Amino acid sequence: MCPLQLNTLEATLAAAQSAIRCALNSHSAVNELPNELLGLVFAHVPSTSFPRHSDGLFTRDHYDPVWTFAFAQVCELIPVTHVCRRWREVALGQSTLWNSIDAATSRGTGDAQGVLLKRSKSAPLNVYVRDVEGRALQALFRSDGHRIRELGVCDIVDQPKVFSYLDFPAPQLERLMVRATEWAGLEVTPSTPILFQGDAPRLRSLTLGSGCLSWLPGNHFGNLVHLCISLCRSATWRPSALLELLGRCPQLEEFILSEFDSDVFYADLPKVTLARLRRLALRLLRPNFTRVFLSLLNLPSNLAIDVCEGFSADAVMALDRSLLQTLSDMDMTAGMTRLKIKIDEGKLSFGMVGPSSGMRLDLIPFEDAWDLRWVLQVCRVFRAQLSGIRELWIVSDHWDDEAGRPAVLDDTFGGTEVPGAVLGALPSLTTLTMCTQYVANISDWLNVLATEPMLCPELATLHIVLDGDPPALPTNLNTVASVRAAYGHPIRRLIVEYRPAKDESPDFDQKGLEALIDSVDSNPSQSRPSMELPEICRSEASLRVWPEW
Repeated sequence: MCPLQLNTLEATLAAAQSAIRCALNSHSAVNELPNELLGLVFAHVPSTSFPRHSDGLFTRDHYDPVWTFAFAQVCELIPVTHVCRRWREVALGQSTLWNSIDAATSRGTGDAQGVLLKRSKSAPLNVYVRDVEGRALQALFRSDGHRIRELGVCDIVDQPKVFSYLDFPAPQLERLMVRATEWAGLEVTPSTPILFQGDAPRLRSLTLGSGCLSWLPGNHFGNLVHLCISLCRSATWRPSALLELLGRCPQLEEFILSEFDSDVFYADLPKVTLARLRRLALRLLRPNFTRVFLSLLNLPSNLAIDVCEGFSADAVMALDRSLLQTLSDMDMTAGMTRLKIKIDEGKLSFGMVGPSSGMRLDLIPFEDAWDLRWVLQVCRVFRAQLSGIRELWIVSDHWDDEAGRPAVLDDTFGGTEVPGAVLGALPSLTTLTMCTQYVANISDWLNVLATEPMLCPELATLHIVLDGDPPALPTNLNTVASVRAAYGHPIRRLIVEYRPAKDESPDFDQKGLEALIDSVDSNPSQSRPSMELPEICRSEASLRVWPEW
């Protein structure tokens, strides 16, 4: 046969093979799905994590936005388009599958950016930029800036460049993250630049920070709901600029200010009203800055606030009395009914919640400077609020010394001094819950109830959660029940939960306790119970920095 005939025969065989494969594929279960459902399946193929680069400069947290973005790794869709003709046609026909553009990794890979712009058609864009440079990026902002819904600009080296690149109308922009990492251009950077020509009416989430941010946007953000300003250790903007920005965000619901290294704030600045604010996090700031800043805000009573400070061995009282007094004077502290004192890896927490509000104070000790005298200070300043607490949770997850006793309950802090101060400030307490691994920790608190039986006269329920192996109750439990009953303040109910180890139950005198307590329940549990929280205090998947209360 001549070459022409062979080529013709080869083409015929290839066509027949393709037709046979297509017929076989059509009988597979997945290909019986309508195109619309198959497209929805493809939408779950790419991961939605924010782009990261393994250059050793930053940890994951520096790249992840505070609020979840919809950015998808579209490169993970390429294998889908190689499976068969129908899959390729369905995938390429779904414009929203191709609307995430990582400009940082598109460089040097041909016209990947142009291909994605074409495939995404008119769908809203999610764009990630590492630094701002390149004609392709300028062209993207000029031609399709009006389509951008989410924009992340990271690793900024030359800050003034940001304003020239972000000088395009962005009517669809909903989320923006800008992180500066170098000092270049600080001296010529405007302190309150107008971004997007002032045209970003749909912006709802804004994250700024990372090291050397020298400016705050001068825009009026009429629909901004989430604002995070972090890692501004060398910010050069004037103190009033922060308040002015907040004043231009009338719909703000969540605000995070983190690691702002300044102690300068003027108490005579005009106050700002944040009537819709629901969550406020002030993390690792100077106590004086936090105190004055809070005094300049008019805040609603239905609010969750998280204040996180650090202290060293030379400055145990990081939360000084003036800051605590400012927090105590806030309207949202009224009506608190539940209190949790917790120690976990590297952090001490004091959290109070009411029906629709909550306050959490976190202390992070530097150089292992564990000291709980701050709890005594908190009890003194918040005595009025603590008088209404009905439920107390003591949770310890961090074992500090060789005996395995958590620092929060160690005799280093006066034995029963801390438990005595806490229980003495809770006249309305009805339920005491203690979650710990070691029996000795529970004994300290029970000793206070036994030696001072007139404390907490309404206390009726003890809830003990044992993490030990094997589980065991403290030996002074019978004494507590007997003494309080004799003084007319009996324990009515004892609940014991434990994590079973080899089907072992807690070792305690259940019959003796049943003679002193109306109800004694002992149950195995696979998970630790948690204090009930109002909705405003609960962690959400979309908010990565809000702590688990």
